[in-house]
Amino acid sequence: MRTVRPERVAAMIRQELARIVLFDTKDPGMQGIVLTGARVSADLRIAWVTYQLHDTSPTGRSEAIEGLARAAGFLRSSLKSKLSMRMVPELRFEFDDHAHAVERIDAILKEVDE
Repeated sequence: MRTVRPERVAAMIRQELARIVLFDTKDPGMQGIVLTGARVSADLRIAWVTYQLHDTSPTGRSEAIEGLARAAGFLRSSLKSKLSMRMVPELRFEFDDHAHAVERIDAILKEVDE
């Protein structure tokens, strides 16, 4: 039997985190981060949050990783005040490389078409 609660919680977490990142964080390392998704473990203890960057250079990626690491505690405590959950999941951030992969496939298909 599949439950939809983790999916609902993941959607709420992504939505609230996106608002917090956009409006409440002051860390320059958080500039240009766009949250693209979230998934939550079945026991709701861990949330994996995917993100993309406007600046995909190695420097931009390292600044984002450091910014997310610095802000993780703030983000989690902000979530606690916004969500009516007894326990807020531990946040783990993963870079969403999907857009880059799509661009690469597009470029390869254009080369083949020529």
